[in-house]
Amino acid sequence: MNEILSIAGEVVDIIPNSITRTLQINDLGTAEDRQSNYSNTIKLPKTSNNQRIFNFLGVSGNTSRMPYQELPCSYTVDGIPLIVNGLAVIQATTQHYEVVIYDGLIDLAERIKGKTLSDLDYSDLNHYLTVDNYTNSFNNSEGYIYALGDFGLGRYGIKVDRQVPSIYTHTIWDKIFKEAGVNYFGDFFNENNDYLTEVITPPIGYQVENIQPEYTSIGGYVTDVASSNTRSYDYIFNADEILNYDTSFVDSRITFSDGYLLTFNNTFRTSITIDLSYTSTNGYNQFQTIYNGRIIKSYHLENGTNSSTVTINLSVNEGDELYFKISGSNSEYNQAPEGGESSIDNQYYVSYSVSGDVSIDEVTGGYLIDFSEMMGDTPVIDVVKDIMQRYGLILKPIRGSNDYSFIQFEDLLNDRAGAEDWSDKLVSITKEDYSVKYAQTNKASYQYAEDIKLPTHDGVLSINNSNADAEKILFSSPYTIPVSNRTYGGQPLYLVETWEEKDEDDTTVITPKEADISTFRLKKVNRNLTATFFDDSTAVSYSGDVPYLSLQNMEMQYFLNVYYKAFQLAINSFKEVTADVYVNDIDIYNLDFFKLKYLIQSGKYYYLNKLQYKAGNQKSKATLIEINDFSTNQPPQTLGTYTYSMGYGDERSVSINYLTTSSNPPYSDPENDPPLAVKFISGYNADIKLFNGSDEIINDSTILISDWDVKVIDQTNTTSEHSAVFEYQISDAGSESYGDEIGTFEVHVDAYVNIAPTANAGADVNVTIYSGQEQTPPFFANLNASNSTDDTTIVSYQWVIIQAPSGHTCTIDYPYNVTAQLNIPNEFQNDGTFTIELTVTDEFGATDTDTMTVNVIDETNEIPSE
Repeated sequence: MNEILSIAGEVVDIIPNSITRTLQINDLGTAEDRQSNYSNTIKLPKTSNNQRIFNFLGVSGNTSRMPYQELPCSYTVDGIPLIVNGLAVIQATTQHYEVVIYDGLIDLAERIKGKTLSDLDYSDLNHYLTVDNYTNSFNNSEGYIYALGDFGLGRYGIKVDRQVPSIYTHTIWDKIFKEAGVNYFGDFFNENNDYLTEVITPPIGYQVENIQPEYTSIGGYVTDVASSNTRSYDYIFNADEILNYDTSFVDSRITFSDGYLLTFNNTFRTSITIDLSYTSTNGYNQFQTIYNGRIIKSYHLENGTNSSTVTINLSVNEGDELYFKISGSNSEYNQAPEGGESSIDNQYYVSYSVSGDVSIDEVTGGYLIDFSEMMGDTPVIDVVKDIMQRYGLILKPIRGSNDYSFIQFEDLLNDRAGAEDWSDKLVSITKEDYSVKYAQTNKASYQYAEDIKLPTHDGVLSINNSNADAEKILFSSPYTIPVSNRTYGGQPLYLVETWEEKDEDDTTVITPKEADISTFRLKKVNRNLTATFFDDSTAVSYSGDVPYLSLQNMEMQYFLNVYYKAFQLAINSFKEVTADVYVNDIDIYNLDFFKLKYLIQSGKYYYLNKLQYKAGNQKSKATLIEINDFSTNQPPQTLGTYTYSMGYGDERSVSINYLTTSSNPPYSDPENDPPLAVKFISGYNADIKLFNGSDEIINDSTILISDWDVKVIDQTNTTSEHSAVFEYQISDAGSESYGDEIGTFEVHVDAYVNIAPTANAGADVNVTIYSGQEQTPPFFANLNASNSTDDTTIVSYQWVIIQAPSGHTCTIDYPYNVTAQLNIPNEFQNDGTFTIELTVTDEFGATDTDTMTVNVIDETNEIPSE
């Protein structure tokens, strides 16, 4: 066996077969930490070679600093690299050099150690305080967003200049890893909506000035087309192309060189706008801005053919350099193939084509929002740990790189289909340990504002184990849950007190203040926003989805319910198995902690907790956690009753909220999944009917929430009070199943109290006739009842002559119509006054009458003109 151990770039002498390593990523017995691999204490001989490498450490009079440094190391066995990015620590010198080697997660921890949120580069997010930047941010899904909150000035309404921009948590995460020179991979980062809608609000206030920026054009240029159409068999690969310039301009402040590079020759503030036109069809492709060798802006190019605008605000100095590139990767769109990254099932593919128009302005005036002055001293490692703990994430290094792959407990512990069969590796099970490291009650907690007396947003993960301790802390978040002292538009505004008002010489002065750092979920409400900008007379109007800082689904109990179900099952019946297993160097090289192990000998699946391995030994010791139960997404656990009252013959819309948020009790799902569909299982009747659009809802009708257009209609079959009870079930978007819970939608129709109709026979009429004129036709008086009214429907009309001159010969034409006629023959006996009575009847038999008169005047001595 050929072992090679390199420390500080040199091969050290070792005692053969003396290095035992413990391999691990996360001890399932403890959720608060993620662990690195480590070796036993390795005794290296004090050979002249080793003494030279360690600067003669242990030799009298030496001044070696090697014990106080983290020394890079690697370890290969028979040409197989088992440690690539390791760290060696010299702990003592005796007859040997006593060294411990760490690898795995230690590299990431070292890269971000000592950094705070204020140390991150926010130059791509810094922006000028303007109304446009404020309202345009409402549509941002990355970077910053001005979500409504209360920032310490106890006034009504919203002042734009006193609203603080929050940064998306996933943007902070991306900056932490990119600035550490580390890539990260996993479906979680693109698919988890909770993570993608979470923000961090800066805790430090700042002075603001009403100075609007002025932009003076320096010039513009057009890039060439950067394109890639690359296939690879590598699980992780990049296909990057620089955006060269096709055109340029001449200005003393900027020099173009090397076909792509811009060098700034003066110190000034600049705003650079890039109008991108692109097609991105395969891979995860980004437009990136490189400033002085660092990536300061990464903009994701959505799949398809699109155009986008990217703006960057910088304060540049003489000699600063800038260029743009497109970075393409198969990651984010491709899973690791079965068997780990070393096994290739399919080619990976990146395809894009991108060009841009670049405009460069010099900026004078304006107030620049600089996040580095606002984010405070929270260690970035605390931010990373908090995200991993709340969302149940674990990580592993990707072999041969500085990159990491992430998976959630919930996915790993439920993935029986992807498990590896270790049955042929098992020698024997030597021990079963039932002593769980958790308590009966395990708390996950936040910090709280001083005014909050009860920990409203903490959570508890419970296990049924009488022998466990009563209580312990599962993990704690560095974020503070704030109070809400006021509302806007019916929504609470949470207090992050970054400003305060002070009285100085009888003048109110607003000064910056440092608050506790908080994290929120974005909640968007469609509404009209009316705000002011500096001068209270300067109105700001916006109509659309307005973001609020919300604590909805930010409770620790929510995270435990959604992301720790499988974990809870594993520790509830905790069984840690110690087993001797056969593994060789190739097995170690390909070891995958992200896959359960299956043993046919027990018929069980196991989570690999640890593996102690010594190169060359036939047997290694594995610590495995037995997985007895697998969690599944559960259907809704609570449905309630909603009671609705309406009138006879009414038609009313039925909001989905009636069956969910407004029911008693309201809809509840274990994983807080939204409703997917409603199935009405009983209640169909002839008197009160439900319709979705024009389709009648009968028993066992299923309606997708996306197609919801439900209304209830009384069929007017009876005027007495009547009711219907419709039973329903709801399936959720997570489980896509209905479960056993049944809700009820109760509809009550009030008894109908009929109101008699009101007859209106119309105005009186005068008619002139000319008796004795033989050729004069009959005359007519028009009768009109159209102004008669009823609360339902008038079903009949009747016109009757109730008083008339003696011997008249008049009749009523169409006596049962709304409009009728009094037919007046041209005869002398029809001279006089006629009283006409109108009777109207509604559908329930109620009647009303009204009269009108027709005055007939016989002008016998006059002939009507033609």
